[in-house]
Amino acid sequence: MSIRCDLRFTFTAGAGADAFEVVEFHLVESLSETFHLDVQLSCANPAVDFGQILNRPALLTIWQGGQPVRYVHGSVTSFQQGNTGFRRTRYRAIVEPRLARLQLASDWRIFQALSVPDIATAVLKKHAITLDYEQKVTNPHAPREYCVQAGGTDYHFVERIMREEGFFYGFLHNAEGHRLIHCDRLWIFGKQPGLPVEYNPQAGGDRPGPALRSFTYGENVRTARQTQRDYNFKNPLYNQQTKRAGEGEGEEIYCDEFGRVKVQFPWDREGRHDEHSSCWIRVSQKIAGALWGHMAIPRIGQEVIISNFDGDPDQPVITGRSFNANQRPPYELPRHKTRMPLKSQTHKGEGFNELRFEDEAGQEEILIHAQEDQNNIVNHDETTFVGHDRKEQVEHDEIIDIGHDRTETVGNDEQVTIGQDRRHDIDRNDYLTIERNHTITTGKTAPNRWATTAATRPPPTNGWRLAGTWSNGWRAMRCWKRASQLSSARALSSYRLVKSSACTAPAEPSRCTTEASHWRGSPSP
Repeated sequence: MSIRCDLRFTFTAGAGADAFEVVEFHLVESLSETFHLDVQLSCANPAVDFGQILNRPALLTIWQGGQPVRYVHGSVTSFQQGNTGFRRTRYRAIVEPRLARLQLASDWRIFQALSVPDIATAVLKKHAITLDYEQKVTNPHAPREYCVQAGGTDYHFVERIMREEGFFYGFLHNAEGHRLIHCDRLWIFGKQPGLPVEYNPQAGGDRPGPALRSFTYGENVRTARQTQRDYNFKNPLYNQQTKRAGEGEGEEIYCDEFGRVKVQFPWDREGRHDEHSSCWIRVSQKIAGALWGHMAIPRIGQEVIISNFDGDPDQPVITGRSFNANQRPPYELPRHKTRMPLKSQTHKGEGFNELRFEDEAGQEEILIHAQEDQNNIVNHDETTFVGHDRKEQVEHDEIIDIGHDRTETVGNDEQVTIGQDRRHDIDRNDYLTIERNHTITTGKTAPNRWATTAATRPPPTNGWRLAGTWSNGWRAMRCWKRASQLSSARALSSYRLVKSSACTAPAEPSRCTTEASHWRGSPSP
């Protein structure tokens, strides 16, 4: 004889205008998962308003002995109408927690300097769940410097980061609602109230109280230990280098004929930091053409960024490089944040080559530094414009070879200082035009050196002109002989003169050898 059960079930949804009777229900719930209540209903109203039921609060109450012993509260996420009989119509409702609605929302956003519990609170606040939400935290959780929700649903994002920090969640139900609780310790929920549940493996029959009809016990193999090798660029492995087999110590560039290199991945626990740590990996360059382009081979110890073709880890490629605590930027930052350098380092040395741009307002500059030689090749024209001063310093020799003409124009003064000798070799003519004075000063007296200027030119004497003075007191005769007569005694005229280059004494003008010369000036009276 079966025992009569005093359990009964009620279901209310929406405003509660329609009375539903529970025909059957199936409830699935577990830790760290949203519960799922599938309830079969019947109602005398064959035209229930779905708008009053769907996405509205619903409550399933389990009664025993006239007292409620269990509540299941949630929101109706699905509602269906079935067949209509003589007096009643069948309905089906799916009830889930409000947390399940986060599966319908996705986003792209960044969280900075927030702990995981704070991030979860911010996401849940967006869905107005914070009033029925509680966190029971027993351990400190460090803020994350940078955390990204990359297009995933809000539900899976919160679940992922909370599980990474060791959180689990569950729900507490009452007649007024349900409460989401995140915990980082299992004992927080404590021992659940109620008597032990009877285990009745026999099929069929009624029991006076709740009973288990099926129970399964099992054991599984699980991970017993984990090794974390998260990489932090502020604290990289010191001197993480590889060397080529057979090479001596200190090698810093290791590549093949295609410019490929080998790397040591920080997650590779079996890598020995040698040439067998990876395959040859191609390096993305700024420009790559047939025997032309850009080439900068990563050196051992540099940090590189690796991507995979089509997500295949067997086809890695180096797509970038980055600085870290061991590989610092060329200049102190943010002090020199306006500098844009292209700076290399001498192979197995301390020197460097550099092309640097300074963009600070009022201090704009382009700097070129060559550690040894610098060669510039211009196949056609070269034009240089300097808006202000220009200074050029050569510590050793300078050689300028000009294949054709050279024109040099100085708008004001020109000063040339030569520490030792100067020599000019001219294959043909030399023309020098001086509008005013011309002074030559020598450190030693030279008897054969003489000079004359327009201001000190003496008048002609019997067709001859005296000029210059010997250092020993002799008057040197500069023999000028008129080749044409004055057309006017005081008018400017041209003279074609015959000059002597070897006047030995004033009294011996006949011994002067002559050669042609020109002079333009005022004639003597």
